[in-house]
Amino acid sequence: LSLSFGDMARSRLVSTRGAGSCDGISDSAATGLWRSIRQLRLPKGAALIILNCALYSFTYRFDRAAIGLSSTVFYFSCSRLLMAVTCILGSTAAGRSASAAGVEESGSGLLARLAPFLQPRVALIVLLVCVIDGFYMLSMYRAVSLISPVFVSAVKRGGGVLVSALLGSIFFGEGLSGRRGALLTIALGVTILCL
Repeated sequence: LSLSFGDMARSRLVSTRGAGSCDGISDSAATGLWRSIRQLRLPKGAALIILNCALYSFTYRFDRAAIGLSSTVFYFSCSRLLMAVTCILGSTAAGRSASAAGVEESGSGLLARLAPFLQPRVALIVLLVCVIDGFYMLSMYRAVSLISPVFVSAVKRGGGVLVSALLGSIFFGEGLSGRRGALLTIALGVTILCL
């Protein structure tokens, strides 16, 4: 995914120019076209977000099936416990591979890695994030168990964009110029879904 759409288009234009056949496009027009296409380059991490959306498109159905077999709270607890164990084991394995490769890390043990989270201010913030995340995930899982997962996903993503844009504008001074049309389109889509 390192080659962007703009780079592919440029290589195509360059190869056709080199072959002496531009299909009626002059060099200056081809350069202008390439500049326009290059502006469509996705930001870093966009491919991961698209992958995330693809994964969510079917994992919601797994969530709904698992909640139907147990309960929302039990499923949430098990999934978070599994995630914590996976992260701790992955972090420990990464520390061991770094020390095996001869990379010296100050305090690479598991307790040394967890030490910053034991400071009172950091621990309080982490606890607050856990409470908010718990409420968020439990309410989402409950919604998935009551209505269509597709509906939950669409409203969550569309509503999330609208709320984050609004809060970003109010509390952080982020401008909405150039994005109003897109936000209104999303709002219209979410409204139609809710009807």
